[in-house]
Amino acid sequence: MAPQLKKFVPAWAESEEKFAQLVENLPVGVSAMIPGGAFIFMKAAGEQIVGRG
Repeated sequence: MAPQLKKFVPAWAESEEKFAQLVENLPVGVSAMIPGGAFIFMKAAGEQIVGRG
C-alpha cells in the first residue's frame, strides 16, 4: 500500500494545484457550498458579486 500511496500523493497534489489555478483564472465568480448552505470556497470575483469582498 505504501508504494501506491507514494505514487498517488504527488499526482493528486499536482492535480489539485492545476485545478486551483484554473478556477482562479476564470473570468467569473466561482464558489463551493456544503449541503447546509455554508460557503467553503469563494473566488474574489464571486465575493464582489454577492457583496462580501
